Amino acid sequence: MVGGTGLYVRTLLKGLCDAPPTDPMMREALRQEAKEQGHDRLYARLVTVDPVAAARLHPRDESKVIRALEVYQLSGRRMSEFQEEHGFAERPFAALIIGLNRDRDALYRRIEERIDWQLAHGLIEETTQLLAQGYRRDSAAMKGLGYRQVAEHLACEYDAAEMVRRFKRDTRRFSKRQMTWFRKEPGVQWLTIEESDSVQRTAALVIGQVDQFLTTLGDQG
Repeated sequence: MVGGTGLYVRTLLKGLCDAPPTDPMMREALRQEAKEQGHDRLYARLVTVDPVAAARLHPRDESKVIRALEVYQLSGRRMSEFQEEHGFAERPFAALIIGLNRDRDALYRRIEERIDWQLAHGLIEETTQLLAQGYRRDSAAMKGLGYRQVAEHLACEYDAAEMVRRFKRDTRRFSKRQMTWFRKEPGVQWLTIEESDSVQRTAALVIGQVDQFLTTLGDQG
């Protein structure tokens, strides 16, 4: 598996807690409430009913705030209680988790170069087409890095230079949060990638780790 967020990886490896499934009607009602009354009021409700869950979330993280409120309204129990009971302690199968680490300055430079490439190769045009097709700026997909900043620029909230600055800044911050998350995850096998390393060498390092892992599994069997 490649890609996704740290939570996706944790869920894949350790499963989900037994909180009730989503209720589309209730979720839509909560979204409408956030739109009409503001995110802060919705977050204040969560602080009242589940302060532990609220402390883990950013007040503007609408999807997670709504999910926690949804769980409480459906079950009468706090999301934090379900999560504490589950604990993400189970590991139903053996897994090899490989993390690639790179010098931060080099990483940030590569991020900025990639963003320049994306903007020069159609990201603005793609975002324009998506908006023309009816995709709303407040939809989850349009809040992704790049789409959000370009859409705000197209709405004349700021000029092109500011759009590029925000896109690069927000992506650097996201990469930092990713590293913070995965460094706290147990069992990650970290490989340091030097600036001079070729793709072939990096691939060889990864394959070596995989071969060693499979050999260990074979010995255990």
